[in-house]
Amino acid sequence: MKVALYARVSTKRQERAGTIASQIEALRKHAASQGYEIAEEFVCLDDGVSGASLQRRGLDRLRDGAEAGRFDAALVLSPDRLSRKYAYLILILEEFQRLGVQVLFLEQPPADDPHTSLLVQIQGAVAEYERAKLAERYRRGKLHRARQGEVWWTSVPLGYRHVPRRDGVPPHVVIDQEKAEVIREIFHWHADEGITIRQIAKRLTLAGVVPSQGGRAWGESTIHRILRSEAYLGTLYYNRTQTISVIGENAESRGRSPRIHILTRPKAEWISLAIPPIIDHATFERSQSRHGPNRQFSPRRLKKERWLLRRLLRCAKCGRKYACVSDAKRPDLVRRYYYRCGKSADFSGAPRCRPCHVRAEPLDELVWNEIRQHLLDPRLILKVHTQLKEARPLDGDLLACQIQATEKRMRQAEAERRRLLDAFQAGFVRQEEFEERAHCLSERLAGIERDLRGLQEERRTCLEGKDILTRIENFTTEIAAKLNTMNFHERQLLTRTVLEEAVLDGSHVHLYFKIPLPRSPKDPPETSEAHHGKNVSSQFDLRSRRDESVNVGMKIQELSRCLDREDSSRHRISREWGPEVCLERIPRTETQTGQKVSVKLEKDSQHFWDRECNVNMRHRLQDLVAAELTPEDRALCGT
Repeated sequence: MKVALYARVSTKRQERAGTIASQIEALRKHAASQGYEIAEEFVCLDDGVSGASLQRRGLDRLRDGAEAGRFDAALVLSPDRLSRKYAYLILILEEFQRLGVQVLFLEQPPADDPHTSLLVQIQGAVAEYERAKLAERYRRGKLHRARQGEVWWTSVPLGYRHVPRRDGVPPHVVIDQEKAEVIREIFHWHADEGITIRQIAKRLTLAGVVPSQGGRAWGESTIHRILRSEAYLGTLYYNRTQTISVIGENAESRGRSPRIHILTRPKAEWISLAIPPIIDHATFERSQSRHGPNRQFSPRRLKKERWLLRRLLRCAKCGRKYACVSDAKRPDLVRRYYYRCGKSADFSGAPRCRPCHVRAEPLDELVWNEIRQHLLDPRLILKVHTQLKEARPLDGDLLACQIQATEKRMRQAEAERRRLLDAFQAGFVRQEEFEERAHCLSERLAGIERDLRGLQEERRTCLEGKDILTRIENFTTEIAAKLNTMNFHERQLLTRTVLEEAVLDGSHVHLYFKIPLPRSPKDPPETSEAHHGKNVSSQFDLRSRRDESVNVGMKIQELSRCLDREDSSRHRISREWGPEVCLERIPRTETQTGQKVSVKLEKDSQHFWDRECNVNMRHRLQDLVAAELTPEDRALCGT
């Protein structure tokens, strides 16, 4: 009788120990003692492969040989070598029985009676139970080690290096300074320079930086995972995901492996471990805020650019953003471009927003002229400088004197508390009197501490305000030199840089401006005691910086500026400029968010012609400085 041999080990450790060779040796001895002929081309081995899967190279070769009739029997050491899952074991045995191939197990007497068949099935069920029990113990052990703060797994994020257990110190991670510098550069490019993920991957590849998994080029998915990972803030999560096997119809019978789905667990089940931070919270938040605009203005999502306010213009009535559309292209007509509100009549019968179509060219020209002539006007700096001085009437020297006086009061109160404690310990003060006076002292100290923190914050704000004017001047000087030579793409980039949003409300356009300012050098993350209480082997913390960006503007009232229609059939629009603009001194007003600056535009006799309606636009630019003021400061800034 011609037989095939099959042997399997589950782990790499068994493979290195040579246990699979001992199985083959035992099978060969048994075949020789029984006088079997061994089919050498079907000595099938599976080294380090789990018995809970049917996708095994050696098993597939054995099944193919049985189907081709190349041998009469298959010799296996025991049923658990063939499979550790009861259903798979029965499936294989039935398949071999249907093909007329015997399966002989070395560690049980050969017999074809029902008792032996029952024994094989019981052994398969026990093997499956044993495997499930080991897997559950292993899973619980990993969870316990993670809750104790051990980073026991070796696959750590890029920028870190895993340190195994050594000299009683549990496994943990440390910063790999060379790779951490790459991580800092990636976040700096994305958060501060506004570079997209694709451009970051290209820049790293051209710079010759070796990818984390080797290879020649950086992948966009790798950069995306890095920018989304909270591990670089100092918190590494375990038990975030779970793997689910989805088995299709007849997948098992055809020998196919099930599809694997990775699902995110509820956040309450995550286990957090503190690790050394590489970046600070401020940088991470700036990076996260870049994902939306980068996705919105990606060149892959945009057609040929004809709209300056693409994805910036919003309808004030329904809140939707205007879509960019154009007329059907015909060789005998000039193509027209429009902004269209996407709201249609709903089930309640509410009408569509009017106007639903607005000509793009005149509206773009209007907004661009306001950006060019008013937002970057040198008088803006004068207005901002005046309001900054009004907002901060106290100078740094006076604040420093107040801080010194407050610190002296705190030292005196602390000395008084020490004297009270000495008197109580010496028995000169009764316990009731001591508790009453100690409570009063504690309240007084708490009030002094609040005053000191407020003065320190006011002084820091005052010092920062002195630097704002210089940075605004640098920004406007750099931009103003290029305004007259900008092409459409450069104008669009500048508009997206200084314009937060444009809201079209009937005959009014509200502009929300922002002025990007250079940031101070980034502070490296610092360690502190804030993580005490977490289950970690090393304690680290982060220090966030204040966002130094500021949105500023001014109120300018423009008189007698209009756009008149000359030829309604061709929709031609001309400008007629009026007198010079005049500045008005106004009190600053708080905006809704404390960050945006509302600008309202109105134009006289402006016609944004479209296929359905004419929109009369009057022009007026009104801008407010987004600064939080106390009631006393508002009184100082009266008109």
